[in-house]
Amino acid sequence: MKFSVLGIMAVLAITLSSCTDAITRGIRGDWALTSYSVSGVTSTETLGVSVETGRTVGTATDITLVVTYDRDGSYTSTGNFDLLLTSTAAGISVDAEIANASSLSNGTYTIEDVNLTMSQTGADPLTGTVVILDDTMTYTFEETETQSLAGITTTEETTTVMTFSRN
Repeated sequence: MKFSVLGIMAVLAITLSSCTDAITRGIRGDWALTSYSVSGVTSTETLGVSVETGRTVGTATDITLVVTYDRDGSYTSTGNFDLLLTSTAAGISVDAEIANASSLSNGTYTIEDVNLTMSQTGADPLTGTVVILDDTMTYTFEETETQSLAGITTTEETTTVMTFSRN
């Protein structure tokens, strides 16, 4: 029994290692952003009671962003996109447009299992799940930001999905 459990663990380790290698090889090259969507929920907690206080959704238009992943673990990006946002709080919706937005710059990347971490100087690293099928890559990451003041805590949870096609 002990031998079979160790054998299964060895096969699993080799499989995960092979997956990481395949994704690392598959990500190298130029990728053009084809879609970008973001959704977020803001909640406020006071006296132990948490209430959803807002929602935001957004999509990209006028996309020209291209990211190049190099063999040495670095990436560069050129171009940008416009981000159309709709935020709703207390039943009131507000639309906004952010011109020439881009959440990527130049930096380094690492891949472990199916997780892609992108790091750039002066910013927190982004770690998310990457899926590469043929010439399409999807990168999904979540961020949580919490602020507290005078016993009131506001938490914003955001999910971003970026889809790329190989150039």
